[in-house]
Amino acid sequence: MSYHKDREVNSALIRLMDALCSWERNTSRRSTLIFIPHNVDEDTVLVSDGKPIKVFGVSPERLLEGALKARSTKSDTKRTPP
Repeated sequence: MSYHKDREVNSALIRLMDALCSWERNTSRRSTLIFIPHNVDEDTVLVSDGKPIKVFGVSPERLLEGALKARSTKSDTKRTPP
């Protein structure tokens, strides 16, 4: 699968996804990785829990908003009352 036009960068992204997936499986942690190219002819890469997700018709702004909301919700459940 190709996530980037440059072969070396594409390979690095795949290695990063593999490492994230393994680490998150071992630690029960979760994350969202969003790679947003500045050129519109390149695809946005969305990775949730180390696994790539195909993005169709969703703006990078909405992806970021969703990731931040998930983080905020997770943080709210971890806080202890004063």
